[in-house]
Amino acid sequence: MRSQTLRLAVSAAVVIIVGTTPAAAGSTLSGTALSGSVDYVGHTLTWATSGASPATGDLAGSYDGVVPAGATVTFSGSATFHMGPGATNLSQSASLSGAEGVSFSQRVGQGTYTLPYSLTTTAPKADDGDKAGDVIGSLSASVASRNCNDYGVCGGPTISLSLAVVATSSDTEPPVVTLEKRPGIYAESKRKGVNDYPLKLTFALSDNSGQALGAMRLYSGGTPVRTATTNGFVKNGRYSLKIRKTPSGSGPFYWCAQAKDKAGNFSTFKCKWLSIAVPISRANVNGCGTAGYGPTLEWLQNYFGDVREYGYAEDRTAVRLRNACNIHDAAYNGITIYDALDKRFVDFRRWSRLEIDAKFRNDIRALCRRELSSPKRMAPYLRTCTHGVGLTGFLALIPLKGLSAVEDAGANTYFDMVRAYGGVGFDADVTEPGIQPQRPPQTIPPGGARNPG
Repeated sequence: MRSQTLRLAVSAAVVIIVGTTPAAAGSTLSGTALSGSVDYVGHTLTWATSGASPATGDLAGSYDGVVPAGATVTFSGSATFHMGPGATNLSQSASLSGAEGVSFSQRVGQGTYTLPYSLTTTAPKADDGDKAGDVIGSLSASVASRNCNDYGVCGGPTISLSLAVVATSSDTEPPVVTLEKRPGIYAESKRKGVNDYPLKLTFALSDNSGQALGAMRLYSGGTPVRTATTNGFVKNGRYSLKIRKTPSGSGPFYWCAQAKDKAGNFSTFKCKWLSIAVPISRANVNGCGTAGYGPTLEWLQNYFGDVREYGYAEDRTAVRLRNACNIHDAAYNGITIYDALDKRFVDFRRWSRLEIDAKFRNDIRALCRRELSSPKRMAPYLRTCTHGVGLTGFLALIPLKGLSAVEDAGANTYFDMVRAYGGVGFDADVTEPGIQPQRPPQTIPPGGARNPG
């Protein structure tokens, strides 16, 4: 049995803070919009509702908005309270039918307190006997911020929405899309072990009506770089997009597809990762410098870090580390490249920061052995290059030896440095543009969160 929910008015009560004189005035707001903000005596509420449209006609008298049956609704925003000198009992909350609400309740002192929220639910689906336009149920949403003094006098604004769930069509069954796998690495290369272009992205769509509109999109690091749709509503079947060369962007790449039927039902948004190799230059590599610390320090890091020299006089030998540093930079971005040191293509998306740093140390050691293994008298320099002092020891040498301290630097020194200072360049969420230092609990598509430890 469907319940009918009456429209809730927007109300805002005056805020009473401990130590102040209780106010007699109050405020009631009418005509709740699906999005907006309210500022009232230290409290600020913001809210937005996606998946709903404003109520019109007869429904406008009873509901704030209309939601199609089976649609996804998201209610998001924040509740903020600015507290001056003193103390008060603060309570903030947000709720949406069918979703787990959020709340904050605590005695607080001077400061600003914010409760962000983003709640998502799915509206009830229509039954076969429901007609388009029928109200088949309702959803309610609210956000509040209130505070009480020690005398039990409370106040603060509350926003409440009532949403009518309306049948839009007797067809409430969404289409289905299925993405075909494209394993392996794709590269514009004749080297063994990779797939050459074209890359054919194929998805199958089906709907109970026999027709649907399909759309797909190719992403690079969270930014769309290619978009394609079917030629209107097409018959159930398989549809493809051919990628004939390396797409723009640096990656990591993934593609997504979705379908819509004529009744307005949408399929689940489906995505899959792709291993597409790009030139390492697209990763904005900068050798053994770190751009995050400014151009001057970056230049100094490149000057002393890109090439290390070991030995004296005729034994003086250069070990060029710039390739190892560039591969390290690209790996921090999680992209797919040709590893010029290991002589193979590598997809670094699923590598943790520690795994990348350990590879960096191993790459340096391999370069050391390549340049310093002979003659035998180079053995002490080889050991310094493959090991070297740790970061703590290196920093202690600088006041004693000045710039000559770099003569004691080796693979362990570089490893300790990237462990201590390299985190600013590690992308922990490759589904969002730019460098994201914090690892999210989940991503769309799954698999975009990377371990920054």
